[in-house]
Amino acid sequence: MEVIKISIIEELYYDNVSVQNAFLVKNRDLKKRMQMLTESENYLFDNLRDENLVNFKRFSEAWNFVDSETNKEHFCYGFRLGALIMMDILNGRITD
Repeated sequence: MEVIKISIIEELYYDNVSVQNAFLVKNRDLKKRMQMLTESENYLFDNLRDENLVNFKRFSEAWNFVDSETNKEHFCYGFRLGALIMMDILNGRITD
């Protein structure tokens, strides 16, 4: 059977590389805390009423947005940093 190799860029495009999932599988404590957050959030959505529920929904949506954007920026920064390192290597500024 022939093994077809694809580039890391293609792997990312096809979502074959998932940094989030790889990290979670290895970190049991984080996985446990994320489950606690989910359970707590569900409890609050089910039990808060009126203004408290509206405020918690606003908080939850704002936090999800901030967290998502922050993670995206960190992910992109990692690529930019990697590219800068490669440029230094290719330009001979980093040697053995």
